[in-house]
Amino acid sequence: MRLPLYLSVPLLIFIAPLPVAANTEKTIFSAPDARPIPLAHPTLADLNLPVLMPLPQNASQLRTHLAAAAAAGIPGLTNNPGTDLDEDGSHQDGDKAGNNAPSMFDTWMLLDNLTPGQRYEVRICWAATDPTNFAVTAYDLPTVFSTPALISSLADYANTLPPTSSPASPSTDERSASVMFLRISAAADYVTSSAISSANRDPVLVLADVILDPFVYNIVPRSLLPTIAYLAIVAPLTLLLGRALAVWMMGCAAEVNEEKTKKEQ
Repeated sequence: MRLPLYLSVPLLIFIAPLPVAANTEKTIFSAPDARPIPLAHPTLADLNLPVLMPLPQNASQLRTHLAAAAAAGIPGLTNNPGTDLDEDGSHQDGDKAGNNAPSMFDTWMLLDNLTPGQRYEVRICWAATDPTNFAVTAYDLPTVFSTPALISSLADYANTLPPTSSPASPSTDERSASVMFLRISAAADYVTSSAISSANRDPVLVLADVILDPFVYNIVPRSLLPTIAYLAIVAPLTLLLGRALAVWMMGCAAEVNEEKTKKEQ
């Protein structure tokens, strides 16, 4: 007995291959209380950092190239980039071979217009063809400004950014906002001959998507709502399909038994 069309079509949809997602690294944090942000120079805007803001500002996702430190040896035999952060937030420079190159490169961003007390998730998504180790950390402003290693890393990165085209007019006002710094530390998870022979390795660029995703009622990320809705629809349909398949298989078994009985007679 052939499978009925009304059963075969849903079955093909359920067993169809799904697209493979890219590699992902993330951090989850709660937004701090709003605090006065001076608008007089120097300001946070003077750092020229990339800014991520939650919806509805439509600036919650950024596709950019992130700098990653090139490996100097066989991955697994050198320092693990995911665990080489000192307690003060600094990186352990160099590797077991005595190289003076940094173990990771930092990229800094600004998380602005957050809702105080709300949970957020920042995800880094990149292609599997660029094996990279990422460490993603969110800091409030007092932590960064009171930690020498963090403020030094922030200043070093800000100095690599091009200046703004036109300076903003001076102001003595201030605004109140929940703002955080985001540090993305990256190291390549593969080795090239040029990296091994270079004492001060240049960073490699990794194309990645940086996504700021707010939690709904501090329970689930907003990006998972379509998945939850899909499961809510598919689950009962799967139950109905399973019952229909069971009835069809029982009918097939009954026909086989009837044919077997007729042959025996």
